[in-house]
Amino acid sequence: MFVIAVVLFVWKWRQNINETKRNRLDQVDEGEGGQLMTSETAPVKDLERQEEKSKQGGEAEGEEEQKKEKQRREEEQKKEKQRREEELKKERTKIKEVHLLLMKEVEQKQTELWKKEKELKEAQRQLETQRTENRQLRTELQEEKTRREGAEREVEDTDPQSDSSEFHLASESQAGGPGEPLHTPHTQTSDSGFDIEVDQHGKYFRLRNTSAQDKQLGLWELYLQVNTKQPIKFTFKQSFILQAGESVRMCARGYGSNYSNTDLKWNHLKPWSSGDRLQFSLYSNTREIQHELCVTIP
Repeated sequence: MFVIAVVLFVWKWRQNINETKRNRLDQVDEGEGGQLMTSETAPVKDLERQEEKSKQGGEAEGEEEQKKEKQRREEEQKKEKQRREEELKKERTKIKEVHLLLMKEVEQKQTELWKKEKELKEAQRQLETQRTENRQLRTELQEEKTRREGAEREVEDTDPQSDSSEFHLASESQAGGPGEPLHTPHTQTSDSGFDIEVDQHGKYFRLRNTSAQDKQLGLWELYLQVNTKQPIKFTFKQSFILQAGESVRMCARGYGSNYSNTDLKWNHLKPWSSGDRLQFSLYSNTREIQHELCVTIP
């Protein structure tokens, strides 16, 4: 057993020695190979290092260019933004000015419209006033026309049957026939060259020109009031002349066939009777009283 152990120990020792030698040889080979590799690959590595540096430099330059480009773009964007803001500001200012101008125009138009409405209302008021005045004027004209027509009819009713150019004043013998009693006035308040004689039978009365001059009685008016009744009016025709010293007979309605061509027919004149009180008033065309007479029929 001891011999086997010694043998094994010697073998193991030899094995270790051989292993150590081999390791050393391997290290020597590796060192020479490394030096060889180093000498051969040095230029390549230098080139690679230069390329790497170039690459890194290029990348740095590219990054710098990119940075500059980015800054340039940012500056351009900033300038563009500022330009747009300026334009927007100008546009807003312009819009504000236009708005103010439009507001001013609107206010001006509203003021003009208010003035026009005021003028229209005033014109309407004046028109309504004018219409009212026109209606009143038409009413007055119609009333005047009615009065004029009534006066014309009254004048026509009092005209003799013959033409006015042939109308002459009758003398006392022509005015009344024989046996026709005439009543002299009990009271006469004025005398300007006229006299009135009243028929007691209530058929007529006679207006006499007692002066020495012809009397132009055109548009003169003779009023007659019987008792307390409403006075009636007779208007003489424009061309009527009562010659000096002559008379005209004015007949009441119903006098019949006793009319003369020289008589004046007074359609509104009604017969009177005994006891009636007659008030005569003669006015000129200037509304001046010319003769008055108050008489009571016996």
